[in-house]
Amino acid sequence: MTQTELAETFCLALCHDLRSPVATAAAAVKELGRLGPPVGSERFLEIARESLSRADALLGALPELLEPGSATLQAVELETVVTAARRDVRMELELARGSIRVTRPLPRVIAHPGRLRIALRNLVHNAIRHRRTDVPPAIVIRAWRRSGSCTLTVADNGRGLRVPGAEGGLGIGVALARRAIEGSGGRLALSPRTRCGTVAAVTLPLAGGPSTRRP
Repeated sequence: MTQTELAETFCLALCHDLRSPVATAAAAVKELGRLGPPVGSERFLEIARESLSRADALLGALPELLEPGSATLQAVELETVVTAARRDVRMELELARGSIRVTRPLPRVIAHPGRLRIALRNLVHNAIRHRRTDVPPAIVIRAWRRSGSCTLTVADNGRGLRVPGAEGGLGIGVALARRAIEGSGGRLALSPRTRCGTVAAVTLPLAGGPSTRRP
């Protein structure tokens, strides 16, 4: 078994094992809500409930993400996927007192919508996680059209990369995002911003023909 296959097997096993404690934690939070939380904690319980729900959904989606073989690609509205990814991280962004600004319009691309959503969610989550101390994360999402392709950039004001391509310290989130984007027929590149932060660039073909399948 190759290193990649071993890593995928480990991730699948991890997903399976993590769903149980996530479900248990969700049940405990639900019980706390039923008993009546201390005054002022209602909002934090709501955040915990939604975060656990998102975690369970992500763990359920990872086996499909890691499944080998081709993925059916289709024309996807980037506006819809970006909106969904923003909704996924809404609570986490609120706790960090951060913001996301989307520069429109966003075009239609050829991709796997579920995998692309996971990728964008992970990239935004990464930007929030690697923010600078006492500096709220400010994330900007915009799209660039270039000769039949679209490059969607997710730029943040966080700690950034020391050198281009130095992704080792960014954790499994970026690795999963890369896998999801490649599963959508695209590619991912990361680079440091001039002053601070990181730019993640997701390149996908522009929609202009019928749905296709990755070879």
